[in-house]
Amino acid sequence: MATKNKLEKPLVQQIKDKMDGRTQRWLSQKTGISEDKLSNKLTGITAFTEEDVKVINDALGADFKL
Repeated sequence: MATKNKLEKPLVQQIKDKMDGRTQRWLSQKTGISEDKLSNKLTGITAFTEEDVKVINDALGADFKL
């Protein structure tokens, strides 16, 4: 019997889940993305770039995709 694939969470939610209680400041320091720019990206004001996702993956030990 086939099962339905769960819808993948939006990238922002995946990142927040993977941060596991760490702060945006911590992620900003680890990635080199300024706190202002990171905040704008996490709130949907601006979009993530491939480079953003790469450095976030490195910092969080993740494999997020755009």
